Amino acid sequence: MRPFKSIVARRAHEELGWKGPVWQRNYFERVLRDGKEFSAATRYIAENPRKWEWAHENPEFRMR
Repeated sequence: MRPFKSIVARRAHEELGWKGPVWQRNYFERVLRDGKEFSAATRYIAENPRKWEWAHENPEFRMR
């Protein structure tokens, strides 16, 4: 994983002009063992941006 992340980060800096870190700290990977786990991960990926947007629009409900 490290070589992949290094290549992507280097290209992001060179080609897109990004500054600073590209990857989030404390990354971890997870092996999806069956269709149920795959579906749950897919749902999380699809819903997460909506939850983030909602939290910014409703700061009184933001979790700490």
